[in-house]
Amino acid sequence: MPWRARGVRSVLLRRRASRPQLKRDPLGGTQPTMQRLPELKPTPLRPRHPLVYGAGFFLFIALMAFMGRIGMFWVLLATTVAVVMAIGAIAIALRAR
Repeated sequence: MPWRARGVRSVLLRRRASRPQLKRDPLGGTQPTMQRLPELKPTPLRPRHPLVYGAGFFLFIALMAFMGRIGMFWVLLATTVAVVMAIGAIAIALRAR
């Protein structure tokens, strides 16, 4: 290498730092402080309306009737009852807002 190119090296040939260099006190404080996150409080769960549970129960009954092949009448009846209960629960929830 010529004498003037001694200080110039390829980017790939340079030695990389094994770890980042950290400043001892970057913000000028006297004591090291640890930043705390705010306390998170759990969101209280609102109890579901009984119609929601009823709708789920009747959907389960409709599924069992369909799988057991006991008749489409019972499947349609249980599904209709479940849908009516779900619509009622939604209407009550919207009115309560």
